[in-house]
Amino acid sequence: MTRPSLEASESEILAFARDWVRFAAKQGLDEALRLIDKRDSDPAWSEEFVRSISEDHFGDGDTCVITDPDAFKELRIDAYRYNDGSGFAVDHDLAMNHKRSDFTAQFEFIRKKERYDIYLADIHVL
Repeated sequence: MTRPSLEASESEILAFARDWVRFAAKQGLDEALRLIDKRDSDPAWSEEFVRSISEDHFGDGDTCVITDPDAFKELRIDAYRYNDGSGFAVDHDLAMNHKRSDFTAQFEFIRKKERYDIYLADIHVL
């Protein structure tokens, strides 16, 4: 997985987000988090934390893990360019436990001098 360059198109930004979610599904969220940046103010995202916030999401008593987004073609992924030109916000619907879920991952792609800093800003239910 290659981090998008500062010249990346919106479609390349979206492709990175999709690849990251795909990687999280295959290798686990903890491994995927090592591929992006972390701010001190960010929540302590981890596989364990997501399991705790997703308990009984489908009414079956199970906790959830991110699963392959390619199995659900209708998963929404949208990029929003910041008006000040500083980067993008990206929303990516998540499949959890091999089902379409109400969870969405939100990313921030922030332009820096030589690259985008990429953050997992939130995972929440819309």
